[in-house]
Amino acid sequence: MPRIFPCYRCPLRDGCEQKAEFARRASGTGARSIAFHCPRLKAEIRPGRRIVISVPTIGEWHSDYDGEGWHTASRREVSATVTMAGPKYTFVCVVDQGQILEEHLFDNDHHSTTIDSVRFKKRQAHYRIVRFLDQRDAKLCSAGNILRDGGCDTSSGHCDCKQFAEFAA
Repeated sequence: MPRIFPCYRCPLRDGCEQKAEFARRASGTGARSIAFHCPRLKAEIRPGRRIVISVPTIGEWHSDYDGEGWHTASRREVSATVTMAGPKYTFVCVVDQGQILEEHLFDNDHHSTTIDSVRFKKRQAHYRIVRFLDQRDAKLCSAGNILRDGGCDTSSGHCDCKQFAEFAA
């Protein structure tokens, strides 16, 4: 059976009739992987859509007898909002505030990574979505940032839509 893209690790794959049809059409072709256009998935990955993604986290510190040590690593599900839909079922999202804690961050400088550097995500593939949330789409400003508490949620605290509104006033 070939790998069917975008059905492979798709968050909508359970109970999907399209997947069965794509598999039927792909069987007997001898191909190892086959790609189809999925209008259902494309429609779900839209700006403002609420999702759950999996992010890596750093766990407890463990040490052995000679003083060497290590952190355990795991994954944690967090809620986020799609801010931009890209080509080939990709998206950009922002993780909700308070979902990622300072103790989950780690790099070579021991916790020098900021929360905002991991909360604002880069382009990702559709299979990073664990599931779609049954919530109303979030509102976005004209610059594509999430509107929260009367302002725009940005990593720098600055938004072009706000700047233009203040300049025009």
